[in-house]
Amino acid sequence: MDIQTILGIDSDVRNGFGAAERIGDARARAWGDVSPSAVAVIPFAIAIDATAADAEVHPVAGLAGAVLIIAGSAQLAALGLIDSGAGIAVAAGIALMINLRFVLYSARLSHWFADEPRWLRLLLAIPLVDQTFLICERCFIDVDDRVW
Repeated sequence: MDIQTILGIDSDVRNGFGAAERIGDARARAWGDVSPSAVAVIPFAIAIDATAADAEVHPVAGLAGAVLIIAGSAQLAALGLIDSGAGIAVAAGIALMINLRFVLYSARLSHWFADEPRWLRLLLAIPLVDQTFLICERCFIDVDDRVW
């Protein structure tokens, strides 16, 4: 299976008929959708870094938290709890509770991906964060077919 099929690009685009216009329009729309969220993430990342530095957490633990905890809000909560002397189990439990919203996000978007293979659904779950969910939900409601 090629990437165009996975992304739902129709045969006219694959054959070059109107491809530049459609891809250019898609890129412009994507940039317009993503840029406000991307700009907003920068100060949040700085806040997480400052909190980790203030909490005197080992840099490897800070990086591991970014990968394992996923959400910045959960990472901030876990860092604050660890810094205040709470146990790792408490911090992990709170982070898990904060991250449970991703289950709801997945459930809300699941019907658009029900026919996709499991490996693709798992791959697409990785970048599912608040901003991605809001953009995808709005875009998917606007279309009946998968055009992502």
